[in-house]
Amino acid sequence: IFNDKKIKIPPLTEQKKIVEILDAFDSKIEANNRVNKNLEEISKTLFKSWFVKFDPYDTFKETDMGKIPEDFEIVEFSDISNTEGGGTPDTEEDSFWGGDTLWLTPKEVAPLTSSVAFDSERKLTEEGLKNSSAKVMPKNSTLLYSRGANMGVSVINKEPMATNQGFVCIEPDGVPPHFLFHLVTSNRSKIENRAGGSTYPEISQTSFNEIQIAIPSSSDRVKRFENIAESIYEDVC
Repeated sequence: IFNDKKIKIPPLTEQKKIVEILDAFDSKIEANNRVNKNLEEISKTLFKSWFVKFDPYDTFKETDMGKIPEDFEIVEFSDISNTEGGGTPDTEEDSFWGGDTLWLTPKEVAPLTSSVAFDSERKLTEEGLKNSSAKVMPKNSTLLYSRGANMGVSVINKEPMATNQGFVCIEPDGVPPHFLFHLVTSNRSKIENRAGGSTYPEISQTSFNEIQIAIPSSSDRVKRFENIAESIYEDVC
């Protein structure tokens, strides 16, 4: 049936022109993806050097988390952030869908070529938002994929955005957003270790909030990192 299907196609010269245009777009997309990857790697490497390997620091102290710089303190994520869950309104109710509120799902995270979310496939109406437990997270929140094989993968949203129930949505409270994003991603192993669940691994908001991390007591270096990271992520597209 497929072989016998008749279709209309433009002349060969027009086909070649179309391919040239599409090839140019594909090349531009590939170039952008490479640039994005390099930019994010710079930010990740700098964070690891300053706040994981502690390269700039000379004096250390022993803690339950091991050696950390003298001017660092141990806190929980609940001390520096606020969390929300996601939700899904009735998918059969048309009045809940097709609005202006971005609504991210886990299946959209895996194909992303960067850790930045600008848009979503589906969007909620105000009525749909009211009829679900989804919350609109402000720009530059960290959206943590909280269940399944890709648990611990995080994205930072560049537009106000809600999610379905497959996320722990994290808003910074007392620390800058890009610093918090890297702090979450650098602690993925701790997140995975605290996951529970019988059918698939999942981390709850409570378990996430109780994770201990070491951060500088002074905000000077954090601010320096944030200025650099913010500039980098402005160029990610």
